[in-house]
Amino acid sequence: MSTRAPAPVPYLHREVQAREELGHTAVSPWLAALLTGIFLGMIAAVPLLQPDFEAFREFGQNRPLLDSMIRFEDRLEEESWVMEELLPPVQLFLTGVLGTGNEQVVPGRGGWLFYRPAVDSLLQSEVRSDPRPALLDLHRQLAERGIRMMVLPVPVKAAIHPEKLTTRPVRPPIRNASWEDFVRFLEREGIAVLDLAPALPQFLATDTHWTPDGMELAAKALADWIRASVPLQGPETVWRREERQVEGMGDLARMLELPAGQRLFPPQRVTVRAVPDWRPDPSAEVLILGDSYTNVYSRSDLGWGTGAGLAEQLAFYLRRPVDRIAVNAGGAWASRQALARELAAGRDRLAGKRVVVVEFSARELSVGDWRRID
Repeated sequence: MSTRAPAPVPYLHREVQAREELGHTAVSPWLAALLTGIFLGMIAAVPLLQPDFEAFREFGQNRPLLDSMIRFEDRLEEESWVMEELLPPVQLFLTGVLGTGNEQVVPGRGGWLFYRPAVDSLLQSEVRSDPRPALLDLHRQLAERGIRMMVLPVPVKAAIHPEKLTTRPVRPPIRNASWEDFVRFLEREGIAVLDLAPALPQFLATDTHWTPDGMELAAKALADWIRASVPLQGPETVWRREERQVEGMGDLARMLELPAGQRLFPPQRVTVRAVPDWRPDPSAEVLILGDSYTNVYSRSDLGWGTGAGLAEQLAFYLRRPVDRIAVNAGGAWASRQALARELAAGRDRLAGKRVVVVEFSARELSVGDWRRID
């Protein structure tokens, strides 16, 4: 079963539009040549301006040439004052004046930033690792214990906000060409898929993650599906929520490595709704296996406050305890592996569960590590 939020009128050939709208850049040939020259100049300048005399002395002392070269390169990369001092202002110029980013970040319109691998995932026609066998395997393992599974692929930011990447008229959401086949496969196997993209959840301007309102959209949809599909037996719990103002610097802005105090991408202020009394409950009937989209607004290391993440919001709307296993990186496999380790250590986090929600970034469908895990 596929659970879909209300959507605008669908349009044809989404993969064609994705390639046309997101596959073209605004960088002209002369600008590309200029940027190439700048970066080549920076690379050449580092060894010229800061020679590693210690490495040269090692050459004269009959040290192995290869080891010296490796140490030479490591020092240039890790300790070079040229790179430390020159890279931030050069990156600020490239981003602020020329409108380019770096290998991780794509600048958009109006001060928006996008994760480059996520943008690329919309355009890829082939997947590095097919997610279907791993998800089907997990579904069968859970079914053996009488547990339902819901798959929640969080759409990437560029799929929802393509207007921030192009001046051409474009109607979101943008889809990867393989999306419909993926959903049809899971539906045939009896695996529920919660498709949030048609409801257009909102995202932070300089961060990869959704806004608190975008996350709550997912929590409400999850709660509605669970109530309609899974008979929960435990008593209801009324959770208290409190609003908090949180100001954070987006992870994409930090990836640009701009100078300290830069004003090109200022911090963004959002309102979160924390559930201060909630804690992961191993005895709960609902378990979320998630990544940083689950943890954002819940873990302080992500920079957007605590106590207000996806599991907290699901517990609030469901009026039930919720268990959570969420690992920031490696959404395709890390949370599944963490669950397997809990089971192997004798902590049965599946005991009493009736539903497991598998949340991950939709980018993982193209590039994720989908190894099978018992």
